[in-house]
Amino acid sequence: MANFKFIQIDKTLYSLKEFSKAYNLSYSTVRKYYRLGLRGDDLLAKAKSVTQSGLQVSEKHFNSKLAASKYLQIPKSTFYRKLKNGTLDLDLNA
Repeated sequence: MANFKFIQIDKTLYSLKEFSKAYNLSYSTVRKYYRLGLRGDDLLAKAKSVTQSGLQVSEKHFNSKLAASKYLQIPKSTFYRKLKNGTLDLDLNA
């Protein structure tokens, strides 16, 4: 039998997958911080700060790193890795 994990926000109970979809968050990020012990509003705040931090590429602003990677047509994992290690050129002419 599956071992479901649940998050409660504003008296609504979500599975981790439902939670990530409802708040437009990365499921892997939600799962990571859940495993680290964050719950409820603390988990929501941390996952939002990681997943939805804004990004400026050339003169275009994106609300999330995922949106920027999709716009630039770069695979998400490649985009995140290059951003983290400083090899992503943020002055691209897209």
